[in-house]
Amino acid sequence: MDALSAAAVSRPDLLAARAKLRAGRLEKTVARSSFMPQIGVVGRYDWYDDQFLGDNGSSWAVMAQAKLNIFHGGADHHALQKAALDARAGEADVRRFEEGIALEVRQAIAEHASARLRIDAAQTALTAGRENLRVTEARYAQGIAKMTDLLDAQTALRELEVRELTARYDLLLAGYRMRLVTGNTILGK
Repeated sequence: MDALSAAAVSRPDLLAARAKLRAGRLEKTVARSSFMPQIGVVGRYDWYDDQFLGDNGSSWAVMAQAKLNIFHGGADHHALQKAALDARAGEADVRRFEEGIALEVRQAIAEHASARLRIDAAQTALTAGRENLRVTEARYAQGIAKMTDLLDAQTALRELEVRELTARYDLLLAGYRMRLVTGNTILGK
């Protein structure tokens, strides 16, 4: 599964936005229900007496009720329109959110590729710096190079080691960012 597909399936914030959209669509169904007739049935049974815990009398009743909303001042119609427009706005928000996530994933992919290139370049430069120090030490041992040349080569090697370490850190950070934007746990394997 590629990174964009993984993000579309795994990102908790996107899943929450989609669930909110589903709830918004249900609001439209709820608003539509106000145009339907409502039917209800109620049953009741009572015991009564003039003495405590007596059972001299009882009554019961069963009632049915039907209610049809013919005119409610247009409020139901406007509530249905509002729910429909809210659902459309929610769909647009989720699409925009998905596009933003896709952009985040593409940026993370580019950052990871760039970090990979930087670490390759840093490792190549570090190899060259070690060779430069080896040659400078040999020249110094033969009396051809000065002490300052040797110190410059050692300093340059330390700088290259720091750059390589920074490049490794950047690659590790880019890997974690990739996991984060695709919805994978950072601590998992």
